[in-house]
Amino acid sequence: MTPSEARREAPAERQCSTPHARPREAAARTGLYIVPIRAYATAVIPFAEGTPVEITRRTDYAIRILIELARRGADAPLSVKAIAVAQEVPYAFARGIQRDLVAAGLVVSKRGATGGIALARPAAQISMLQIVEAIQGKVSVSVCSNDPGWCSRMGGCSVHKVWCEADRLVSAHLASHDLATLASAEEREERVG
Repeated sequence: MTPSEARREAPAERQCSTPHARPREAAARTGLYIVPIRAYATAVIPFAEGTPVEITRRTDYAIRILIELARRGADAPLSVKAIAVAQEVPYAFARGIQRDLVAAGLVVSKRGATGGIALARPAAQISMLQIVEAIQGKVSVSVCSNDPGWCSRMGGCSVHKVWCEADRLVSAHLASHDLATLASAEEREERVG
């Protein structure tokens, strides 16, 4: 069963991904479903902001779209179709991502024959963290680091501090990489390769 099929079918029994938590209450709060993929494997399907980090294809496409905008400069808006072709992003995906990027204030949109999208601010002022959070929501490696009521062991759990520190490290790492640096690195790689 694919994750999208699992979302559509919404299993009747919600379960938590950890044995020590209160399964029904925790799953209801976090919006997670444990979905069997095979007899021996499960997948955590996130439905709420702040669920475990996985860089989705949608986020990867958003990064590629923004890199293309950064590489082309701010002379004029670029059509979403031209960006989609240049970065090998399905056009339907690109249109949906455009809306998210506009809503997050990362790009501006102009309608009409000469319309398209352009970066809302200089590429050096847009971090990977901002892009990931615009598409996926807050970065988190564990649900418990964002939802104190998620686990019954929260008060005395030594692992909780580790997850919070991991969140901080991942966020700091993503924040340390800006779009301008990524775009220039991609241009260098194309020249070499």
